[in-house]
Amino acid sequence: MTFGPERRPWSFAAGLTAPHKLNADIPDLLVSSDLASPQKLLATVAGHLPARLAAQLSEQLGFAVFEDRWLLRDQLADVHVGHLNIAEALIEMRQAPVNSEVS
Repeated sequence: MTFGPERRPWSFAAGLTAPHKLNADIPDLLVSSDLASPQKLLATVAGHLPARLAAQLSEQLGFAVFEDRWLLRDQLADVHVGHLNIAEALIEMRQAPVNSEVS
């Protein structure tokens, strides 16, 4: 096959039985002795995680935040001028602020 602007040929192999790091069993890689314990991860990383996660999510266009709660933008309800007019009318009819909690 040829890829890229140079149109240089590449060779691919499948079904190899020779030992290779890509043929290693995944469970063997996960049982490595140099993995940190859950307790160590909580002690060292957990304190930084919320800020780092918020920073990463804020760079993604598909996410929105409200009061430290993150949602996919697709989960947000559409609000248009008609909704705002109804809310203003309700406030005007009651002549007082209106609570937004659902009872």
